[in-house]
Amino acid sequence: GASGKFNSSLNFDGTDDYIEVPSADSIKMASSLITIAAFVKFDSTKWQTIVDKRFSSSNLYWFGLSNTDNYVFFGVDSTSISNSHNNTKLSTGTWYHLVVTYNGSGGTFYVNGVADGSPSNMASIDGNDTVLRVGSESGGGTYWDGIISYVAIWNVVLTQAEVTLLSSSKVKTMPLQIRPSNLKLFLPLDDQPDGTSGDGDIFHDRSSNANNGTGGDGANNANLTAKAEDFFSYP
Repeated sequence: GASGKFNSSLNFDGTDDYIEVPSADSIKMASSLITIAAFVKFDSTKWQTIVDKRFSSSNLYWFGLSNTDNYVFFGVDSTSISNSHNNTKLSTGTWYHLVVTYNGSGGTFYVNGVADGSPSNMASIDGNDTVLRVGSESGGGTYWDGIISYVAIWNVVLTQAEVTLLSSSKVKTMPLQIRPSNLKLFLPLDDQPDGTSGDGDIFHDRSSNANNGTGGDGANNANLTAKAEDFFSYP
């Protein structure tokens, strides 16, 4: 369906589900300035990926949760991913608005609009051609278990006021109103009606960059499924 037609999010099974976006200059973040925002709910405690454009030892970017205490992690290499997390332990079965900002040397984690620690032990982003994935690592692994309502990426560090606006808004398309010229990817993941498989389907980027993704459901082809939106509304 056309993007925005259905009031839905996307459920990932934690085993082999993902959305894959081909590499493009607009999402390489070679300037090392980046903000990632996502609205998520997860069902289990494990290493699991929200967004990855890193794979192997490349200095790109990974954003997700850890297998101990559900901390939010962000990193651009193996050292920073292992050591760089927020302060607050998250809980399964709860909706969270998660944001990380990064300026090439440091940044801020936000949980539900509140600053919650800083990325550490960081490196610069090298901007290579690795594909971007939502819900798994770029090369597979650490699959997301739960619902992702949207993912948005900017090539600029958003202010705390802008993050607060994003977090507090009940309008799913609010990322389109925040620094639109710097918004390089916005996947509202609303392209299919409730209960429909997303395997092989196109998930449209609502930014101006056409970084559309394709759903992958691994071997089972059954569990990457649209889920009726129970939080956001549409304008």
